[in-house]
Amino acid sequence: MIVNDFTAKTVVVCVGATKGDLREWSFGECSPANNKNAYPYAMAEKRAKDRVALKLLGMSGLVYSEEEADDFKASKPAQRQEPAHEPDRQEHHQDAPSKSSAQLKRDGEWERVTASIAQDMIDVHTFAAFEKLKGSYRDEAKKNGWNRTFLEQLADHFAGLEDRLAREIEQDNLLMAGE
Repeated sequence: MIVNDFTAKTVVVCVGATKGDLREWSFGECSPANNKNAYPYAMAEKRAKDRVALKLLGMSGLVYSEEEADDFKASKPAQRQEPAHEPDRQEHHQDAPSKSSAQLKRDGEWERVTASIAQDMIDVHTFAAFEKLKGSYRDEAKKNGWNRTFLEQLADHFAGLEDRLAREIEQDNLLMAGE
């Protein structure tokens, strides 16, 4: 529980879950500004669980739960702050015009890209190889004009893969140390 203000009917919770080697977490928030029902705790929990489930399925940012849909209809999204300058989320100068997330989904781009990454990850056993792989997808993003939302989802996807790679390397090191 991050925020617990019963009087203001404001609740923020953090939920985590795993699916195989993948670990994800997310916040669920509820306040009078984004909730009309009398159960702010249940709503905050449901939102957090929905978000984590979508992350574990690789669909976060592509599909939204029923609980999120009313919020999107009722209000315009707030202006986003520029993300921190991390390697996966750097601003880029696009060669191709940016396509909307909806167009990229219709084109099957997310499925194509994540399937391609999964295939490429078969041969990745070091962080150096992993960084090289991420760089190749940054180049592809620039060439194909992927939008910021798509890039942020891709960065999240790579973060999960990096965690998995770190665990695999650690296990290999423990096995080698035991020999």
